[in-house]
Order: sequence, then structure tokens, then C-alpha cells
Amino acid sequence: MSRRETNSYMGPAPPQGTGLHRYTFLVYAQKEGTVVNGTQKPAERANFHIREFAKEINAGSPLAGNFFNAQYDG
Repeated sequence: MSRRETNSYMGPAPPQGTGLHRYTFLVYAQKEGTVVNGTQKPAERANFHIREFAKEINAGSPLAGNFFNAQYDG
């Protein structure tokens, strides 16, 4: 199994005055040769639909997951 980073980690960025946000991490097995180029722009991350994305790349079900809550802190 080889590993290659295509996108760097981008931390949470909840806007001021929007309260608590839940951030979810899901891990999928990626078929060899599948290249996924995500976005680094917060505005483009809004309304991301993981089920649609997983179906597009034929990822199957997630192998693991975790989440955390965050809110704007100035």
C-alpha cells in the first residue's frame, strides 16, 4: 500500500456568530489509481455531500470515522 497526500489538512473555520459546528472525518479504502483532489476553500466545503462523493469514486462504506464540535473563538 502506498500513501500520497493530495491535499493538506485544513482545520475548522466556523464563521463568527454561527454557533457550534460538527466536523466529521470518515476513512474509506481507496482503490488504486483513484486520485481525489479536494478543495482548500471553506466556501466550497459547505454543503459537501459525502454519500454522493463516495458513490462517484466507488468508495463503498466508510471503514472508520470520528467527529468533533467547534465554534468561532476569534
